[in-house]
Amino acid sequence: MISTNKYMQLEEKRDTERERTAVMSSDQVQAALGRPFALGMLYDARKEKLITDFILWDGDKIQSNKVRQSQKSSAYEITASDSIQSKSSLLDVSASLSASFLGGLIEVGGSASYLKDNKKFKNQSRVTLQYKATTEYEGLNLSQVTITNTQIKDAIKNSRATHVVTGILYGANAFFVFDSEKVDSRDVQKIDGSMQALIKKIPNATIDGKVDIKLSDEERDMTNKFSCKFYGDFILDSNPSTFEDAVKTYVQLPKLLGETLENTVPVKVWLSSLRNLEPLAEELKADICVSLVRKAENALDDMREIEMRSNDALDENVKVEKFLHLCEDYTETLKRTMEKKFPAIREGKEDEGSVHKVFEDLENSPFCQKNLDKWLDNVEREINVLTSCVNIMEGVKIVSDESELDREILAPGVEDALCFVFTSLETEDPYLKQMEKHLSCHETERPSSVTPPSKDHWFFNDQIFTDMRQKAKEFNSTFKNLKSSKKYSFVIAALPNQKHDGATIYHYRDGRLKTEDFSKPVPNVRSVTDRRELLWYFCNLTLDENTAYNCIKIDNRTAVYMEFNRIVGKNLRLEFYDNIDRHSSRLIEIFCSKRDSIGQLLTQLSQQTKTNEPTDIRTLVLRGLPVLLGDNAADFYKTYTGSEDCLQNLDLGILFVEHSFLIVIEGEKVMDNIEDLPKAVCILFALTYALHLSYPKSMKNTFQFIQQ
Repeated sequence: MISTNKYMQLEEKRDTERERTAVMSSDQVQAALGRPFALGMLYDARKEKLITDFILWDGDKIQSNKVRQSQKSSAYEITASDSIQSKSSLLDVSASLSASFLGGLIEVGGSASYLKDNKKFKNQSRVTLQYKATTEYEGLNLSQVTITNTQIKDAIKNSRATHVVTGILYGANAFFVFDSEKVDSRDVQKIDGSMQALIKKIPNATIDGKVDIKLSDEERDMTNKFSCKFYGDFILDSNPSTFEDAVKTYVQLPKLLGETLENTVPVKVWLSSLRNLEPLAEELKADICVSLVRKAENALDDMREIEMRSNDALDENVKVEKFLHLCEDYTETLKRTMEKKFPAIREGKEDEGSVHKVFEDLENSPFCQKNLDKWLDNVEREINVLTSCVNIMEGVKIVSDESELDREILAPGVEDALCFVFTSLETEDPYLKQMEKHLSCHETERPSSVTPPSKDHWFFNDQIFTDMRQKAKEFNSTFKNLKSSKKYSFVIAALPNQKHDGATIYHYRDGRLKTEDFSKPVPNVRSVTDRRELLWYFCNLTLDENTAYNCIKIDNRTAVYMEFNRIVGKNLRLEFYDNIDRHSSRLIEIFCSKRDSIGQLLTQLSQQTKTNEPTDIRTLVLRGLPVLLGDNAADFYKTYTGSEDCLQNLDLGILFVEHSFLIVIEGEKVMDNIEDLPKAVCILFALTYALHLSYPKSMKNTFQFIQQ
């Protein structure tokens, strides 16, 4: 019995023989593809070369034997496919001509330039609208023309031409290529459908000769998100670049053919074998079989798919650029092989087997699509893991190298810097080395086997991924709490470090690396000697407008009142307000009894108190106490003007901002949106204990009085 593969090979060989027999005796019909064909021109079908400097017959003879037929037609096509075969089909490109184009034997022009336009990204929608028109056929009656001139016969032999142009169909093609922006892979299919629905409206956009296309707001918004490129055989004042431009251009195309259809070009040509006129002329001995053309198309389509996927990831991973260049180099190698082999096959000098072997070897090389897809799967997984962590740390600056990292940690005023470090980004890739070796080695020196990309990487390890995300969350929490302080710097970097898989956090203090595995310290506040060890727990606090007192919205672990209660064993809020309220009447009497300059200041404060509400009375007491006790309240209570100058040299203080207050510690704003002065003083008093701070020198007497 014959195996399936063997049977297919035999059938393929029989098809090839049948195609060769037909080729040797038949004429050809080809798409013009923007080439300047004219009746009587010679053509070398082996190299797809049009010989433009020689016409087989003189002009009078061509005119007297030319037949003309009207061939008026017009149509449109819409496609979302971007494959080589789909594009070739729109332009009526035969398999043989497609092989020549793929091998670089043809330089296309006009509307056929569309064949060279490819999507840049895989995660991108593309819809193409084609307008095609035919106008007239011109042909030569070969039964009425002969070649008797010896000089012309010699010219035919010397030209190495195989065919002569004996028929031309005139018309024009136009392609409007609409591309969406790069989108999420999950949205591509949906956008494809929406774009096609929109593009289908263009051919029906005229009523009584006027452009009339109705779009919903959603559709109009979508048209603003895709671009338009134009490839055509028409001369336009300017090429359309938007949907609206495309609509206006499309409706004008029939008029642009000209009143007498003079603005047309060859779209299809008939080529007759010169052997019909001169037995000694060169001939096309074989052609490229369809199965080989399909292999070439599929191989190049596969490489384009890989290149588009690479472009999707190009901005995220430096290795992808090298990978992309290697794929492009291999694609060029394939094209050069086809450029060399296809003419030789057509001349009968070489068998198709050598080209079939190229594509068979491709499947066993580092450039087979299966392995390239695996490599990109790994890269995309790595990017997704990194992006997941970076997104958690939104707003943190990413530094590109160690030099930029140094500038951040050594910046003036920075005391502590935290750097979230991706430690395992691989710079050397063994699979890229296999690709390089395959391209650089001679065929006989290439390895007999390929090691495919594996999943034995850190970014497939669930535990490493979990640890990385946890570190990112801790890093982000600290960043959010301290980002307003100029004493702290937060950055993200990629630095190799084999001691820590995936990621770690570097802590720099005063420009020096203190630890490669930072985590928030959990010290005993009674034994802390450097208050910076506690400042990691600062957080931006706001007050709940719906509570009677000052319930603070903060992380439970860093709640300053709870810390005060743990240290002192008292409910500060309850005792603070209770003591002020209990002594306020007596204190105000004392304020009013003073008659010296201090008395004048206290009297002014009393006059500023407009109501007997508890908050106003407490405010009067807290502003009057520093005056009574000889403290310098002006260095503690300040008005915030928006300038950072008022924060300088302020170890502890309370600033008034419009209708609220904020607390400053060591020149940094640590809490804001505090509703009134009594709440601000109470919170600050708690912080002096929670963070082991000394009382402010300018208010030492007042704070000691409150303590007692």
